[in-house]
Amino acid sequence: MNEALEKLHIARPGAETISDLDSAAFDPIWDRDFFLWAMMMGTGFVLYITDTQFWFSLGCSILGMLVALKQRGLIYPVFRIPELFTQKVLYFTALQEDRRISFPMAWDKIVEWFRYEDKIDDFMAGELSYFSGRSDLTWGAIQQPLRAPRQENAASIRIKLPQIFQEAGPGDRLMRRLNLIRDHRWPENAEVRWRLSSLARGLAYDLPRPFRAPYFPGLTVLIPHYGETILMSKEELFKDELGNEAVPLMSWLEYRYEQEFRAFIGRMSQRYSTWANRGTKWGDYSPEDWDKMVVWASMRNQTLWRTVAGVDFFPQA
Repeated sequence: MNEALEKLHIARPGAETISDLDSAAFDPIWDRDFFLWAMMMGTGFVLYITDTQFWFSLGCSILGMLVALKQRGLIYPVFRIPELFTQKVLYFTALQEDRRISFPMAWDKIVEWFRYEDKIDDFMAGELSYFSGRSDLTWGAIQQPLRAPRQENAASIRIKLPQIFQEAGPGDRLMRRLNLIRDHRWPENAEVRWRLSSLARGLAYDLPRPFRAPYFPGLTVLIPHYGETILMSKEELFKDELGNEAVPLMSWLEYRYEQEFRAFIGRMSQRYSTWANRGTKWGDYSPEDWDKMVVWASMRNQTLWRTVAGVDFFPQA
């Protein structure tokens, strides 16, 4: 810019003395040179700001990408969940032997909830569990306190680490998460994957010290509603008189949550000997079967049943 101004041979403000400025201030040539200088310096300043903004944005983008990669598991991957969960959540577990089995018991409870919600099937539940899975996955059974396998003492309990918690390199984890390599250790359900990844990232942050039982804060919940569906009915999900003219809502839910519906059918078949396993022949299911199916469907629709079920989790927690 300085070289260009010298080649134009124009006057520059500040180069004249104060006495010369009085005589040249209203000279037409000096005024022309002043406006030309101001335009060139203003253009240069704008280009400088634009160039600086470009490199600033590029640097922030690269820095944000590195921070996101760190938060998404390159530094705190899923296999560190047992260690971080024990340190930050099971803070008041005093004895080392209790700590050895406390996380496996808590984790198996999480897996039981996954299975009860039909997010995983029996095979994946066994793959994710430390101990042998429970078959009595009823609402009352899964609300029972944590329990370890019956042994003489904690030291004699054999704990088998699930494969999902076995350490792997960053490259191997990235290939598996991008489905370039099929990973049998990870559940196929997208929501379960999201929950596990969110748990791993959350444990990487500085968490406040947890509350110690029984000094948990109280929780008061008010759910205002008027004319809203809380628990869906069979008539909302399937109507015999529609025939083939329209697709029942239950058929769409089965298509949208195919894996979860198969897990639900398997769980119902194990629990009830009278369960009619009729696939998508909705009219062949008995009223007792529909009592279970409407609960399953309500948890996958925009209903208040999901809110009520979530609030019920707090007393057990």
